[in-house]
Amino acid sequence: MAETLKHEGLSKTREMENNTFANNGESSGLPAYEDFSSPAYDAVERPEVQPELNPPSEYSIFPRDIFFYHTEYISLAIGPPYEANKPQPPPIFHASIHMDKRLSNKSEIPPVRLHYGPDDTYPVIGDVRFRTSPSSDITLYPCALGSSSSASITETHIELLNNTAMIADVHFFYQNITNSSGSIIRKNFEWRHSGGPEAKALATDNVGGEDYSQVKTGLKLMDVATGEVLAVYCGGRHNRNLNPKRLGGKLRFLASEEKRGEGFRLVVVLSILCIVERRRRQAALRTASAGGGPPCIIC
Repeated sequence: MAETLKHEGLSKTREMENNTFANNGESSGLPAYEDFSSPAYDAVERPEVQPELNPPSEYSIFPRDIFFYHTEYISLAIGPPYEANKPQPPPIFHASIHMDKRLSNKSEIPPVRLHYGPDDTYPVIGDVRFRTSPSSDITLYPCALGSSSSASITETHIELLNNTAMIADVHFFYQNITNSSGSIIRKNFEWRHSGGPEAKALATDNVGGEDYSQVKTGLKLMDVATGEVLAVYCGGRHNRNLNPKRLGGKLRFLASEEKRGEGFRLVVVLSILCIVERRRRQAALRTASAGGGPPCIIC
């Protein structure tokens, strides 16, 4: 008897639910609980969703402040800063450094490779090759950033030149930039030595209250045409007692460069890796020579 009443109560409940859906003006478009006459999902026309070609800068894979930490040998873990006495967050990028001392049959492995991941097992998104001249070649692999396209990797080559004719070295490169009107223009950018307010602010903006900066100067990246400062870089201390986290350097993107996109930020990171690694090798050669030489102040 109790079982019969239970089934009758359940039937009445479902009947009331169906009546509610049918009579409620706000829910009249919904099918009833057991109404199988509603059209299939694929049969309903829906507006086409257009992909967002220019995602907001807050979704950039490159944080505003990027710190370079020395790991095993001379490789670098690259990611956001972390405070003293707190666990280090997983690095976003890994820079693998390759040294080849052979005079002949040298390896084809680039001296600097940037991986999109915490170690060298992750995809390479860019690399740097040194020339015998003061210039270097930077290659970008944009499809390695996670694009779902099945097309072959499109490489972008950028030449980083060193103008040694000036009192202080100036490293510059050219890149094609899409402006607000959609036109592609060729822009000139320069890394210059700087002791200006932007570099000092980054050098003294210490994480956890500790001073990791070696000097209160660094490098600034400028748009040659407009004079805008787009990024600044400062090196870390060489003394491990004063630099327990083995901070190699820190890079800060400024607000004025946000409109330039991921490709530009990737070039900036690779260009500073190129400058620092080349300077490190030059300093090592000077130290190994009879006369020695001053340490690298930006690596």
